[in-house]
This record gives sequence, C-alpha cells and structure tokens, in this order.
Amino acid sequence: MTVTLPWKTWLVAGAIIALAVFMLNRTHKQLNSALRDAEAAQLALKDQTVAFQESKDKLQSDVKDLTDASELLKQAYEEALKAAPGAKPVGEARLDTGPLALHTPPRPAPQPVKSAGGAGETQAAATAQPVLPPAGPSSVCALDQSDKISIEVEVLDLGTKAGNFLVVGTASAYRLTPVKSLLTEGKFQSSLSSAHSLETPPPLRWGARASLGWLPQGRVQGGGVALPPFNLLGVRLEPSAAILGGATFVGIFDVVARF
Repeated sequence: MTVTLPWKTWLVAGAIIALAVFMLNRTHKQLNSALRDAEAAQLALKDQTVAFQESKDKLQSDVKDLTDASELLKQAYEEALKAAPGAKPVGEARLDTGPLALHTPPRPAPQPVKSAGGAGETQAAATAQPVLPPAGPSSVCALDQSDKISIEVEVLDLGTKAGNFLVVGTASAYRLTPVKSLLTEGKFQSSLSSAHSLETPPPLRWGARASLGWLPQGRVQGGGVALPPFNLLGVRLEPSAAILGGATFVGIFDVVARF
C-alpha cells in the first residue's frame, strides 16, 4: 500500500523542520556567546587583554577611528593596501603599558678637558676655569631619572585575498610627567619584525557524495558531487547532486542550509 501525501503537507513539514533547526542553532549560538562573554569578563579581572569579536561594520568603524587619530598609522595602513590591494581588516588592537620607571642610569657628567700646557704654564692659565666639551645633542636630556614613561602600540591585522595576514602598526613613547608629551613614534619595520599565526583551513571545494535510499519500487543507490558551499543572505548553502539506480533510476538535487 502506497501512501501519497499532498505537496503542501511536505512543504509544511519542511518548514517546521527548518524552523526547529533555526531555533536550535540560535539557542546554541546564544549559549556560546554567553560563555564567551563570561570568560572574557573573568580574564579581564585577571588583568588580561581580550580581543572581543565584532561585526564587520563595527570593526571597520574602529579601524577608521584609529587611522583618523594617527596620521602615521593611516600612512602605514594605506601603504599596506597599496602593497596588497583588496586586503580587509580582520582585527585591531590598542595596547598601552601604563606608567614605566626608567632603569638606565643617567649618563656621567661631561669631564673637563685637561690643559696641554707644560712647565712654562703661567699662573693665570693654571687658575683658569676648566674647559668643558662643546654642547651637543646629548648635553640636554629629554628625561629625568624620576620621570615616568609609557609605550603605546596600535596594531591593524589585514587579511589578503590569498589568505595571508598583514600586521600594520605604530609604537609611540610618551613622557607622563609633569604632563603627557610625545617622545618619539614610528611604524613597524618589516625587515626588523616577524609575525606568526595558526594555519587556517582551506575553503571547502568540490566533494563526492554517496547516496542510499528506498522508493516504493525498491532500494536505490548511487553517487554524485557536492558543490562548493556559498553564503546567501547570511545563510550558508551546501548544494549537491546525485544519480541513483537500482529498482529504478532517479536524479536528486538538494541543498543543505546552515543557519
């Protein structure tokens, strides 16, 4: 006996299953987000810097704020985009050491230059003031031993089309006393720097499919291909096609949607 259901019944059943899957995934996403936020709060209490996950638009806005505030960082960012057209920001960070004490002792005071006079040196020359070296750039100190300084670093991570990551940033040194003032700043130099990251998995491509099913005429089996997945309106779609044979021949094309 064969039971035939109207197509509307199958449509309603499919909609109910899709809604159930959507709600399950949404609940799972909310749970993971709550766990991540709780861990971030605990790490912050332990004085750890946490990289918060943001949307693409929010991250782009943060990058714009950073580059607008620093002409040097903006220059480095534009140079990276010229070197790798199409690169997109994937992360940003603003790091600050806070007040630091100086550990290097001050330079010794300049020593007087000894007179080259001999036995015939006059009394006036002997009693003259000692001759000091001429004043130079090192004669005036920008820092006192009691000053506090800080180091601030601004970093942009860019992802290229080929899957590489660029690290763009600047470092600035500030004297904090008596008022905060810039001592020096500079861009990261690639010849003096290095960076490493965890290898990212390759994107999903074409795949093979094995299928087994039952029809009123009997069992059918066969194989097919899985097409590369793609995103549509925020939903990941995974299409595939197969040809089954046995009791009869049938062609199948289906799409898996992941919310």
